[in-house]
Amino acid sequence: MTFYQAGSPFGAFDDTMGGYRLLSPRVKYTYSPYKNQNDIPNFNTRIASINYEQLFSDSWFLGHDRLQDLHSITPGVNYRYIDATGVTRFDGSIAEQFYLDDGRVTLDDDQPVFTSSSSGMVWDTSTQPYNNFWVDVSGALTSNYDLNYVTTELRYQPSDNSLFNVGYVKRQRDDNTDQLPLSAFTASAVFPINNSWRILAQGQYDYNRNKMLDSLIGVDYEDCCFGFAVYGRRYYNDLNVKDEPTQAIMAEVRLNGLGSGSSRLTRLLADKILGFEPVQTAWKD
Repeated sequence: MTFYQAGSPFGAFDDTMGGYRLLSPRVKYTYSPYKNQNDIPNFNTRIASINYEQLFSDSWFLGHDRLQDLHSITPGVNYRYIDATGVTRFDGSIAEQFYLDDGRVTLDDDQPVFTSSSSGMVWDTSTQPYNNFWVDVSGALTSNYDLNYVTTELRYQPSDNSLFNVGYVKRQRDDNTDQLPLSAFTASAVFPINNSWRILAQGQYDYNRNKMLDSLIGVDYEDCCFGFAVYGRRYYNDLNVKDEPTQAIMAEVRLNGLGSGSSRLTRLLADKILGFEPVQTAWKD
């Protein structure tokens, strides 16, 4: 359901910004019965990270080696304010998944299952107080309503094909999703040199362990017929800073018009840089 009302939140900007508000409550009931799968090997199925959209998916399992048993109900609500010019100034969602039965399917012998009463409260908000500037905050609480994780990001997009982000993430260990603890600052940048060349960079710094967990820098060229990129990356696998980091220099060549699939660099940056996809679309156009 979606409820519509003209005007701004609390009537604060009626004379200047106008617009309208949308309130969209939603609820999902899921029942997937238990099937014994212990004799089937698990090659690459894993548990998804917790976020608002994940609560409304059909399963927490990513992969095809296991089918999750899930009996749950998930209420949630989304609230948006869109001003008179069509700009979404605020977009916020909150939800919680309640488990009606304990989970029994496991990924491995020592893999924890979903035995808590709920996922905990999860939220996702994005505010655009000024043109080309966003404040994004998402997070979750545990089923006991302690902090699970929180991420905050400041996003500035001075042009259609450029982007600058700085952020902070605080994450506790979560046995339900096998989430590892993390306290880190993040930063990323995508900015063109001219109509054909641009520089790409992103990094994540763990201030508790004084380690740069993930860093990437590269150059990208795009023309009407082809494109190529050269970039270097240094990162730790699974946040294991006791091992030596993986280091690589990679290059890729793209022949435009021969396929619609995205490059490995594009997929990597789309996962790591909030707001990258519209910037990428503008760059390709």
